[in-house]
Amino acid sequence: PMQRLLLITAYEALEMAGYAKNRTPATCHSRASSFMGQTSDDWREVNASQNIENFYITGGIRAFGPGRLNYHFGWEDASYSLDTACSSSSAAIQLACSALRARECDTSLAGGANVMTASSIFAGLSRGGFLSPTGSCKTYDEGADGYCRADAVGIVVLKRLEDAILDRDNIQAVIKGVATNHSAEAISITHPHAETQQRLFKRTLQDACLSHESVDYVEMHGTGTQAGDTIESTSVAKVFGPGRTLDNPLYFGTVKPNIGHGEAASGVTSVIKAVMMFSKNTIPPHIGVKRKMNPKLLDFNAIGMKLADRNVPFKPNPRGDGKRRIMVNNFDATGGNTSIILEDPPKLSAVGEDPRGSYVITVSAKTRNALWENTRRLVEFLKMNPQAKLSHLSYTTTARREHHSFRRSHVATSVSDLQASLERNLEAQHERSIKPKSVVFVFTGQASQYAAMGSQLFKTSGFFRSQLLALETTCISLNLPSFLELLTNPNVDTKLCDPVQSQLALAALEVSLAKLWCSWGVKPDLVIG
Repeated sequence: PMQRLLLITAYEALEMAGYAKNRTPATCHSRASSFMGQTSDDWREVNASQNIENFYITGGIRAFGPGRLNYHFGWEDASYSLDTACSSSSAAIQLACSALRARECDTSLAGGANVMTASSIFAGLSRGGFLSPTGSCKTYDEGADGYCRADAVGIVVLKRLEDAILDRDNIQAVIKGVATNHSAEAISITHPHAETQQRLFKRTLQDACLSHESVDYVEMHGTGTQAGDTIESTSVAKVFGPGRTLDNPLYFGTVKPNIGHGEAASGVTSVIKAVMMFSKNTIPPHIGVKRKMNPKLLDFNAIGMKLADRNVPFKPNPRGDGKRRIMVNNFDATGGNTSIILEDPPKLSAVGEDPRGSYVITVSAKTRNALWENTRRLVEFLKMNPQAKLSHLSYTTTARREHHSFRRSHVATSVSDLQASLERNLEAQHERSIKPKSVVFVFTGQASQYAAMGSQLFKTSGFFRSQLLALETTCISLNLPSFLELLTNPNVDTKLCDPVQSQLALAALEVSLAKLWCSWGVKPDLVIG
């Protein structure tokens, strides 16, 4: 179940990001990686008491989660499964950022998942005093008595900012700084330590090259424990509180009272909440206080800190540079602490009006039924968004989507024109089956060669050129004659060429052409020649 949820969520995240494999240098399949936080092996433990079958290892071991993502998407860079308890997904994000900064990869999926199927984890957490006996996470309430577990899965797509701008990506937020430390001086391994948290916050600000006044909101870890909530809020107040007033307050809150504690996925859940705050321009209300504030907490009003009790417009600090910033805290029961500072996405310059009068909109899927369903959903989208721009739809569906074996393209001049074409297509798909037509590659034999017959593609197609050069290298390693001159030099006299050289040139050209067509999605049923 965890692997399935990771696959579904990763696919959705990549579609939202407009990812299309090998479209740009930053989306090259050999430079994409995945970092996933996973803490429990519930499904494996449940199956361990049943019959051990063929897929017990590949379906239950945590390492196969990110490994399956790489395998499914055809990525050749690293895949990592991380376990730092409740901060696993934040640790995954930090390691992904480190890999991107070091240019070890160009695109990365980072996140985590938590699937609760084993009662033993519930029992252990309950006996250890972690879980609330009364239900939800009552963060900052006087009756806070532990946390409520939650199933959760979340994934974000990460790239270096310069690459994302160059690729004209849909940038949702910028990670300005991230840091991790460990509460080695705490009274117990599971107990938070205030001074360690404060050092972490200062280190994260230093990594982001920011001052404490530039942070507008803190998304707390806030699980709903007496010790944890008190220590974290006090630590935040000491680092971010100085200089705050009720006219320019530091807002804070936590998502856990809303959806529970997603454990290994709790960090990425908080990051996603922060990203939504940017896009919705809203600070959502904190719902953890059920009765009244915990008297052990600081007087937040006196130090310029606020818990939102209703939707509050999220505005930039009037004394700042116009950018809003959120710090996300994510701590774990083993003593680890991770903080991430997020910033508003850059405002990219608008592209001028598209002068074209007609546009190509493409619908693609892996099966006939999925193609019909995707077409229906696009029709519904157009009904709800009659003002949608065809130029945007055309760009998204052609350049920013993975294309599959079932595909239909529609040429339209207006939204109503496109909608009518899609609806006709929906009816036609019900009436007849869609079968891909057979494709045969037919190549000629000896004596059809001519000088420079592959020169144009060799100059213009990097893929074709790499295939041809690889075959040239193979021939030379086998002590066969070079054929590259015959394919690229228009001044070569083909009549003087050695027959072996001519045959090698023809074979290499045909193999390279076949691979080029296959890379475009044209797969042959038969090859003759």
